[in-house]
Amino acid sequence: MAEFMFTLREPLLLILLSVLVVIWFGYRKGRKLLAVRSVVIGVLIFLLAEPLMRYMKREDVKPILPVLVDVSRSVVIDGTEERSDSVRAFMKGIESKLGDRFRLECLQFWTELVPCRDSLEWTYEGTALGDVIEEVEKRFSPPAILLITDGVSNTGKHPLWVAKYADFPIFVFGFGPPSPKGDISLTRVRRNSIVYAGDEVPVEVWIKADGYKGERTRISIKEGENVIATEEIEFKEDVEERAIQAKLVPRSPGTKLYEASVTPLDGELNTENNFKAFALKVLKSKNKILYISSSPNWEHKFLTFMMETDPTLELHSYLPLSKDRSVTYPPGTHISFSKGELVDYDCYIIHDIPYTELPEGFSTLLPELVGDLGKSLLFIGGERMRGYEDSRIGEILPVFLEDRTRDKSFELQFTPEGKAHPVIESAGDHKGLPPLLGCNGVRGVKAGGTVWAVNSAVKTAQGELPCMIESTYGEGRVVVITCFPLWRWYFLLKGLGKEPTFYMQFLTNLTRWLSTRKDINPLIVELSEPIYQTFEEVEFAAELYDEGYKPIDGAFIRVGMDGHGELTLRPLGSGKYSGTISNLSPGEYQFTATAYLEGKEYSVTRGSVTIVEGSIESQEYGLATEILERIASLTGGAYYTFGDIDEVSTITFPKTEMARRRTLELIYWPGVYVALLALLIAEWAARRLRGL
Repeated sequence: MAEFMFTLREPLLLILLSVLVVIWFGYRKGRKLLAVRSVVIGVLIFLLAEPLMRYMKREDVKPILPVLVDVSRSVVIDGTEERSDSVRAFMKGIESKLGDRFRLECLQFWTELVPCRDSLEWTYEGTALGDVIEEVEKRFSPPAILLITDGVSNTGKHPLWVAKYADFPIFVFGFGPPSPKGDISLTRVRRNSIVYAGDEVPVEVWIKADGYKGERTRISIKEGENVIATEEIEFKEDVEERAIQAKLVPRSPGTKLYEASVTPLDGELNTENNFKAFALKVLKSKNKILYISSSPNWEHKFLTFMMETDPTLELHSYLPLSKDRSVTYPPGTHISFSKGELVDYDCYIIHDIPYTELPEGFSTLLPELVGDLGKSLLFIGGERMRGYEDSRIGEILPVFLEDRTRDKSFELQFTPEGKAHPVIESAGDHKGLPPLLGCNGVRGVKAGGTVWAVNSAVKTAQGELPCMIESTYGEGRVVVITCFPLWRWYFLLKGLGKEPTFYMQFLTNLTRWLSTRKDINPLIVELSEPIYQTFEEVEFAAELYDEGYKPIDGAFIRVGMDGHGELTLRPLGSGKYSGTISNLSPGEYQFTATAYLEGKEYSVTRGSVTIVEGSIESQEYGLATEILERIASLTGGAYYTFGDIDEVSTITFPKTEMARRRTLELIYWPGVYVALLALLIAEWAARRLRGL
């Protein structure tokens, strides 16, 4: 069917009639010349109006039918070579059955969409089925699509969401390996990795199940061969991931190894991921402290009171009243000073006792206990402290002591280093503390010692007289306090009606800090897997602890990795933090994790992660029949098995009508000007013949 249209861009009728009237009166005696001149003028005016002539022809054409072939690796992941031959034969069958009715546009896809090549190869990683359907709609606006795929889509938009809004039917031919039965895996275990013996430890075991809706299995946690926790679970969904809560109570200190496992179910593809090992570093429920002084005193009384209220500390005291008589605490406790028993203590406190009155053998063993075994020493001065300057214990101390005291009251001044230390910083407000009555003489501070506080009224060759000094000796910590008596901070503040908060908290912090091991970093960062594949997210699990290894919440933890900026971990509670990073290329990466507390750097730890080449297609494969049927149903298409090639012939589409248009602008058509020239020549010849 053809259509013709003619239009003028200017209204010519009135102009043309006016001109013709003028010509009529000008050529009344020569009507032939009048006719010729009228035609010439009419043609000129006609051309000035820019006439257009349009020609349109409508005809039925073959519709474009995109044929999409999935070439991702999941289609042939089970190694079936015959499947490749089947696709090629299927494509030839489509051409023979539909080629006379449709213009077939063969396209292969994975995460990209490209024309089919002569040789199809199923080697591509990743499938973006939803994105591909959208791209076909933008390119072709097709009346329908033929889709050959296994239905696995592991990146991009979800295909069901895209199918819901598609304006054309999709005819799906399911093509791929048989769908596996399913899989169950333990993905991660969350817990605090540093705990105290006897404490109840919550543990989260995360389990993921695919394909076992309505079936039951059992999760168990074992320590060695002993099952210490177990729970039966039932899966409510086809694909389900959830956390199973358990509680452990480690009874003794040390590193405890555990294994979480889930009982395999019939048809599981991989049972190696049914197990997950984890460890707990179990600290002693109470850190033991040995206090040695020459006689009962108020300092000992307050230490005893403070430690009785702290469930993490246990105080044993030895007070040698004479060579033959001593007092111990708790009353009746036998305290031996052999190495075998001394190693049970975490911290030793020596307070206001002459060197010669120390228990026999103790001063000889102390350098080994502190330097080699990592124990701690708190040395508190007093009026009776004598004989330490050139002793074995004097070698451990971070100062050079003098056998004299300065009995003049003074107000203790904390140094910037002391104020910034967690022991003092977290003890509260130290302003307005009552004056102390005296301090031991100090000739100087040894290299490596850090001064926490000074007596600013006394000058030495190094400056103000140091009164609190901290250092390390080998593997252990040492703190020296030469000022006395500290108990005045309690009594005098109480007498003034004020709470002696700083004194009690300072003692608590100091004894906890000294009695806990310094070789455990308070910031722990673990990876859920030792090695990751390229398509997997790397999950960082962090834990943060205070000086007494109690969990800390409210911190900011950032992880920096080579060339990938910084990742801020999100808080999970109970001192745990988590975060993920993805899209890492194969290689080994170093990372640095930094914890900030109240705007200040608190702790730093480092580690590494290894990324290896992996296949995302191997994680999920098998013919996803249910999804493919829903895609076809949502779009008004149909689902076929790959063997239903004869069904292709039954697919019908409405005819597509195409209009072919052609527009001719007569002002640019040479024939018009040839005719105009001929008319002008004819008029001239007529006028010559008439002698005009």
